[in-house]
Amino acid sequence: RESGDALLTLINDILDFSKMSAGKLVLEETDFDLGQELESAVELMVGQVRKKGLELTLAIDPDVPRLLCGDPGRLRQVLINLLGNAIKFTEHGEIGVAVSKLSDNPHQATLRFEVHDTGIGIDPQRQAQLFQPFTQVDASTTRRYGGTGLGLSIARELVAAMGGNIALVSAPGAGSTFWFTVKLRKQPDQAKAAVSRPASLAGTSILIVDDNASSRQILELQVSGWGMQPAVASSAEEALQILRTRSFAAALLDVMMPEMDGIELARRIKTDPAHAHTAVILVSSVGSRAEFADRLAGIEIGAWLMKPVPESLLYDCVVKLAAPKPVLRAIKPHPPDAESASPAILWPGAKPKILLAEDNPINQKVARLQLKKLGIEPDLAGDGREAVEAVSRQHYDIILMDCQMPVMDGYEATREIRRREGSGRRLKIVAMTAHAMPGDREKCLDAGMDGYISKPVTQQALQQALLEVLSAPQAASAPAEQRP
Repeated sequence: RESGDALLTLINDILDFSKMSAGKLVLEETDFDLGQELESAVELMVGQVRKKGLELTLAIDPDVPRLLCGDPGRLRQVLINLLGNAIKFTEHGEIGVAVSKLSDNPHQATLRFEVHDTGIGIDPQRQAQLFQPFTQVDASTTRRYGGTGLGLSIARELVAAMGGNIALVSAPGAGSTFWFTVKLRKQPDQAKAAVSRPASLAGTSILIVDDNASSRQILELQVSGWGMQPAVASSAEEALQILRTRSFAAALLDVMMPEMDGIELARRIKTDPAHAHTAVILVSSVGSRAEFADRLAGIEIGAWLMKPVPESLLYDCVVKLAAPKPVLRAIKPHPPDAESASPAILWPGAKPKILLAEDNPINQKVARLQLKKLGIEPDLAGDGREAVEAVSRQHYDIILMDCQMPVMDGYEATREIRRREGSGRRLKIVAMTAHAMPGDREKCLDAGMDGYISKPVTQQALQQALLEVLSAPQAASAPAEQRP
């Protein structure tokens, strides 16, 4: 897998470099949620960060507009490149992503993105060359660090295409901060960003305990933005001193702290009659709840989250555990390590009934295992004709439809299902296809499909697609040829 990923990175870099050299780079213009895109980019790098035992943080200033229009894929590409370099050259300490607003007007915003690390740093004499093609910090024949030397050059071109600049501040042994700016159009209705948070947390008290100053500051800023009343502590001992004077509805505890860690602190909180009611949320950067099962035995833990905790997931956990009135809502995708993402609360209602239309046995097995992690056991169809027949016999909420199948392909099967539906209830159909070229998504939508996932399908992409189609408003079916 690692070798395949390295080869894919190399090929993608060469293709991007070739496009730019030929003047063929084209940016998309699509609506996106900045918070979701940033969480997605950071999530892709979490495995590498945890393997090296580093701390990873994500901070978005409260005044940064979330609903924007631009090319989220290229923005994510720049961030992933900078994060990859930060991880590569950092052995101890932390890596952080921060986003702030430089200026805006009713139609456009100029944002600043920073990726900082506590790594080896870069000599000033080499900094000016870094954004040139095929240039690397360690270019010797015995170099420790891989790469093509194209990543920063590509990032510079992408940032320039988005109306911004890119630069760095660094010194040997003192880490590096890469920053870039971009100009993005605002979506008309920025108020939509807060609509999905109906529960009121105003006045709810929460204790935040983390020895990492950046993590404390970010968490305090987030919960304060929800109207909560936070108290912060940099150690378990400091937290116990605070607990002697007041109580809290919830406690957010870092697992890995010196002297007394979060698990021992959680035990003391839950065994103290004065604080037994406090909902405890443990936050880990090193491992899942299962890896600490022995030490957690007998402790009532509300949730176990993995760093960096997506803001939306943290909100859902606090609402579930500490809000005055319980509110049920769909939780956004997160690795299986997060207990709060258990199948029981992934879906806003009953678990969806799913038909998997796929002819390849290996792809069937992978998709079934991914769905089982989401608490769903799908029915199977080996080709498009079987899918059409299955729909005529059984009600389904969603069909995961492979596009290339024998007998009847996914496009034809979708058109036939839509024809039979007439003006009745519209079945949700999500394409799963190995085709990811420009125009393939439109081809799926023209056939009458509601969503699109490119193969190989990741767990996160599958869950995101299911949640999106389930949350979309139900509409009556229309003949395929009448659809745009």
